[in-house]
Amino acid sequence: MGGRASIERVESLPFSLPLAQASRWGRWGARSAQDHVLVRITDSDGAHGIAEATPRPTIYGETQRSVHSAIEDLYAPMLVGRDPHHRLDLLDRLRSVPWNLTARSALDIALNDLLARRSGVPLAEFLGGASAPVPITYMLSVRSIDETVEEAQRTAATHGVRSFKVKLGGDARKDREVLEALRTHGDDGWTLIVDGNELYTAETLHALPGVLSGMRVALVEDPYGRAGLRLSRPAIDLGAPVMADEHITSPEAALVAVADPGVSTLCIKPPRTGVADSLAIRAIADAAGASIWIGSQGVSQIGAYASAHLAAVLSTSAVPADLGTFLRQEAGATILDTPLELIDGCIPLPEGPGIGVDVDAAALDRFGVDA
Repeated sequence: MGGRASIERVESLPFSLPLAQASRWGRWGARSAQDHVLVRITDSDGAHGIAEATPRPTIYGETQRSVHSAIEDLYAPMLVGRDPHHRLDLLDRLRSVPWNLTARSALDIALNDLLARRSGVPLAEFLGGASAPVPITYMLSVRSIDETVEEAQRTAATHGVRSFKVKLGGDARKDREVLEALRTHGDDGWTLIVDGNELYTAETLHALPGVLSGMRVALVEDPYGRAGLRLSRPAIDLGAPVMADEHITSPEAALVAVADPGVSTLCIKPPRTGVADSLAIRAIADAAGASIWIGSQGVSQIGAYASAHLAAVLSTSAVPADLGTFLRQEAGATILDTPLELIDGCIPLPEGPGIGVDVDAAALDRFGVDA
């Protein structure tokens, strides 16, 4: 393709993929389907880029309907008719309407996917990384101890996954029993990440070191509430590296997190910080000596592919990326033309341009919904 094409169309296409197993997090978060939005940007040459917006009402205040409306009513008019190569200018325009984290991030990712496709290279290479397979972490459900262990064993045997994120609930006794069961009945080589879901309080945080002792936990994610970020100071030694997650919604938030001597790792979730802000957060972490771990946002297969490309560029942690939530989808529940299949617990990055896969029109019709 030659010439300087302009953005011709910005589409917001809501869809719903049923989950074979519902998921819960924190105090109020729960879902039985991936009620997300496909974002597609098409230029005047017919090239296009795609991304997945993943609203989380209890975390960022966005809904499927609000994401759809923000894109259709506010952001699309800012992009149509403009040169997609001027991405920093375009992102500045999008930031003139605040909040809407996942809506803006999806537009940012779709724009970069479009440019990578026009350049004829995979998105990871377009952003300066290498297209190597990306090992993943699988998030275990909040269930009984026996069910949690069985889920981990089944996922390891079926998909080759060897890294698991365990959601704790603030009940120190049960939390310890869950970790002990996974260590006793699981593979000794499994990597375990603990997600405190911000449920440990100033009063209960003192119990967490005992929960983690001897469990060889690779990371502790958000063990304290948002207002208690600085509770992670060395005076409270949790016995494992602490990672800030839900706080990292912008480069400014990353600056606050790395100023805390108790935080050693930042979590980048591409669906909430897009490409430009994610690159800025990586630079801040590098300067502060912190590592970067790639988190999910409950992505389906399309978002898992996009986030895997970004993981190849951004991740500096040895802990596999948290990109296994698509495994919870019902069989056949995908809008992609090439369903994602793990190879030895890894997402293989396609060789094609951009994220390397595209949307199947019939599947989108099947799973599409009205916002």
